[in-house]
Amino acid sequence: MNRTIELLTNLFHWIVSVSAMAAVTVALILLMQRILHKRMKPRWQYLLWLLVVVRLILPWGPESEISIFNWISYPDPVHEIEPAAQEAANEGLVHSESAKDIFYRYVLYIWLLGIGVFGTYAIVVHRTFSLQMSKETDAITDAGVIQLFAQCRKRMSVHKPIMLLVSDRIAVPTLCGWMRPRLIMPRTVLNGLKPEQLRHIFLHELAHCKRNDIGINWLMQVLLIIHWFNPILWYAYLRMREDQELASDALALSYLEADQRDKYGYTLIQLLENYVRPLSVPGNVHLSGSKLQLKRRIMMIKQFQTNSYRYSFVGLAAILLISGCSLTNAKVDTNRAQLSNTATVDQKTIATADTNSAAKESDTKSQSESVPAPGGTGAAGTSPVLDAPSAPESKPAQATLPAAEPKQVPVAPSASESKPTQAKPVPLPVAPSSPESKPAPAAPTPVVPKLEPNGPLPAVPKPAPTTPPVAEPKLEPKPTQAAPTAKQSS
Repeated sequence: MNRTIELLTNLFHWIVSVSAMAAVTVALILLMQRILHKRMKPRWQYLLWLLVVVRLILPWGPESEISIFNWISYPDPVHEIEPAAQEAANEGLVHSESAKDIFYRYVLYIWLLGIGVFGTYAIVVHRTFSLQMSKETDAITDAGVIQLFAQCRKRMSVHKPIMLLVSDRIAVPTLCGWMRPRLIMPRTVLNGLKPEQLRHIFLHELAHCKRNDIGINWLMQVLLIIHWFNPILWYAYLRMREDQELASDALALSYLEADQRDKYGYTLIQLLENYVRPLSVPGNVHLSGSKLQLKRRIMMIKQFQTNSYRYSFVGLAAILLISGCSLTNAKVDTNRAQLSNTATVDQKTIATADTNSAAKESDTKSQSESVPAPGGTGAAGTSPVLDAPSAPESKPAQATLPAAEPKQVPVAPSASESKPTQAKPVPLPVAPSSPESKPAPAAPTPVVPKLEPNGPLPAVPKPAPTTPPVAEPKLEPKPTQAAPTAKQSS
């Protein structure tokens, strides 16, 4: 369960960051349309809005120095974290959550609830419309209308089969169905318009089908359901639909003769005289528009020009400029990213390290206090040399070794000393065996005191006064062999 929540949280974080970047793209498009309003053809104004769709579905963007996000801050998408930082986060954050994390989780639940509500509404509305049209539409049987529609399809090179239907429940021509497109004509429009005017309507609706506007509308609708919390994207969708109608008018006018273009505008005016805004169905394309939009369409029809390559170059340059600025990510400094990843390590890891260090120091101190003296425990086995007073615990004395060890000198054993540590005596060079020579007594091995980890340096016992070595008598040589000269013992 926690793993699922973590994945959803990362997904929501990415959605928020992409939505913010798409809002910046929308602002750039509106600014570009304002600057190049009269110098950009309608189809290029419509193609600009497709950059918003690309931005919303683009999981990753290349880094660029010309990206606008080098100067505009936005929520960072899910970035790479060092394995140590990720492991520390997974171990620490599971047990303790801050108020910010709890608030973020509730926001995640609200986002999922909004997706469920908007998604259910879109499915119900589309299903209801489809069932209603399947029951209340009839196929057009007029041979003249069918022949006129076939001529328009051939002229615009639309090879996809399209069903031509008539209905009494709709007020404006509507194109619906992505896999199996259907053009539904109102009965009043079909009976009240001339064949020439019907030709204008057929060309306009076939222009939508030729550019696959139904599929684009469906894709944008799904993205809006995911980004339902962003009002800028809803406004961008309305503007895209308006420019979509303008682009369809321009494409239809390109297949008409010059003297028919003004009549095309009159047909639009006649259709919109008794216009009633239909129910917005996801994916559907229908003739729509307010007074302001109708004014824009009439002005476009009057100013329409074919083969205006100069304006096409302006539109292409605008698309490339906005793509380079908004579809790329900010240039990331490698050193700065490493510092950021290092800073993401949870504070609990640092606290754990401090705790482990303190525990280690405590164990070392307890071990040093519990080490017994070398001569055994108790009053009988203690050594007066090694039993030195311990230093205060607050400031343990640092044990320092002498610069040079004292020269081992034979000392006489003392009664107060404890038993020396078991060590092999150093063999002394002796003269060849002789009946008259007596071996010199072996000198006792001096006691080497042991140093405590935290105790003071024990006092080194002063060596006892040494007695001069006894000179050995010279041995008389035997008559048979020469006796070796005896060496004095060191």
